[in-house]
Amino acid sequence: MAAIQCDICGGSLSMDSGGDFAVCDSCGMKHTKDRVKAMAMEVTGTVEVSNIASIESLIKRARLAIEDSDWKQADEYFSKVLDIDPECAPAYMGKLFAELKIKDDKDFLQKQKPLPTENSNYQRAIRFADSELREKIENYNRKLAEYVAGKKSELQSARERITKYNYCLSVGDDHVVGLLTDGSVVAASCGYNKSEEQCNVYDWHGIVAVSAGSWHTVGLKADGTVVAVGNNKYGQCNVTEWRDIVAIEAASLQTFGLKSNGTVVAVGNNGEGQCSNAVKLKDIIDFSVNRDVALGLKANGTVVSVGNRYTNDVRSWRDIVAISGESNGTAYGLKQDGTIVSTYKKSETANWRDIVAFTCGSGVVGLKSDRTCIMETGGFLGDMKDIMEWRDIVAISADSSHIVGLKSNGTVVASACFTRNKVAVSHWRQIGPVNRDKLVKQAQEEQRKRQEEQRRIEEEKNRQRQREQEEKRQRIEQSRRWASQGLCHNCGGILGMFKKCKSCGYKN
Repeated sequence: MAAIQCDICGGSLSMDSGGDFAVCDSCGMKHTKDRVKAMAMEVTGTVEVSNIASIESLIKRARLAIEDSDWKQADEYFSKVLDIDPECAPAYMGKLFAELKIKDDKDFLQKQKPLPTENSNYQRAIRFADSELREKIENYNRKLAEYVAGKKSELQSARERITKYNYCLSVGDDHVVGLLTDGSVVAASCGYNKSEEQCNVYDWHGIVAVSAGSWHTVGLKADGTVVAVGNNKYGQCNVTEWRDIVAIEAASLQTFGLKSNGTVVAVGNNGEGQCSNAVKLKDIIDFSVNRDVALGLKANGTVVSVGNRYTNDVRSWRDIVAISGESNGTAYGLKQDGTIVSTYKKSETANWRDIVAFTCGSGVVGLKSDRTCIMETGGFLGDMKDIMEWRDIVAISADSSHIVGLKSNGTVVASACFTRNKVAVSHWRQIGPVNRDKLVKQAQEEQRKRQEEQRRIEEEKNRQRQREQEEKRQRIEQSRRWASQGLCHNCGGILGMFKKCKSCGYKN
């Protein structure tokens, strides 16, 4: 069998994986495909070009290993390819995919892992790739950016549908608070706290969201400021300095606020690290704080955790549109497809479908797209099965012993574990989301009027100061003229003995 040899040094040639040129194993000289053909015509007998089958076979094995998620084996196969052809761009790209644990383009998009341009495998893949492969590689991150933008838009739309009513009704340990469509607020006590200070919300206006804690109530105003009333033993109502807030959550003895920049502010009892954990959350669009852990929802539908639990459990969650933590230490996430994921693997919610909203108390209550309710059977909430008969519900809220539901007509229904705890909300009307844009415009108009009034007051003060300065100047000038005339500096009267004014008695 005759072999084609390098016409520079006589070494054997090996075709590259793409079949575009042959490389001399001795001197490294590259020979074009046309040159190899010409050399083949000059050789008599059977012509052999080595290593073609071995490279293709190794790449196939490597890709099968990637399909099986055997990343180490895949990397080893691609390394063997590079031992044969150190300029094989597909092998460098394969090693990069094995390193990132990505199977294919679809997996690349779903995992939302951008190709690291500083990675040596990426750089060599670009360096040795032909024009077609180079364009494909360079388009990966562009495709990912487009995919992520589209996914964010989808998730945002889903979140807007889910959260439209979420901030209109909230139940705490001792009271229920409701947001009226005109931006005012109503509240009703469950009877535990005789002071009922947490219900003193009737002078609130311009509110776009409400939240009930154990014995305090928090309201978010259209201008991004926050108000609070009720028990302030741990400073949980110290929110008057907050600005640029887009979401609020009143916990048992804490208050949390989400700022527009994706960070969290917190006040109140930090006994289990509730506040210190919450403020560590960054770049989030929603949050939930429970006991010693804080959960944060990101715009891409992933969840982060700060605290002693959940970290590994929630890291794999995807397409999440709402999150919540239950008092027993379980975290829940509502997915865009209407299913629920949980850190408690035996939770009944794993079998739920078609869910559009959910709430946690001592159990979980879900709201289905047909506006009916579903619930876990455990805990105190499991005793309130009458909610299964509720219809036309658009929002729900629960604590350890109460469930309240908002109907589409703006009325409220409620259920309690014990008859003595029932809360009087059946007379409430017009509970629902406010026209936020309208309230924002009203708030802006009120602010403009306040600024104009302040400006008017300042201008009047300035004019008064100018008048006083002018009067003072005139008095000084007049005094000088009187003095030049030998008269009293003070009143212009005639001076007597020892230059004492005969009119005002001023001694000049």
